[in-house]
Amino acid sequence: MSNLIDQKFTVLEQIILNNKTPHSIILEVDNCEDGLFLAKKIAKLIFCSSNNDITSLNCNKCNVCSLVDSNNYPDLKKFIGEDISKINFVHFGF
Repeated sequence: MSNLIDQKFTVLEQIILNNKTPHSIILEVDNCEDGLFLAKKIAKLIFCSSNNDITSLNCNKCNVCSLVDSNNYPDLKKFIGEDISKINFVHFGF
């Protein structure tokens, strides 16, 4: 993960951990791989079943983490390239 992506995550992590989760997050990144990595990390931070304890963020073991890793979490939508022009409404389940 690039240093810039790490910095973006750190900022969002602090916002989320302070109970200031935005209703949506749009990521602009230089490459899809970094963007997908960052999106999954953010989704796990928000939705992970173990996140009731700050020491167990992103357990990577619960059903939510498994669904995010397999690109099957229903409230996480991915739009790449020209698909972005099709966005009218994206629901992330907050």
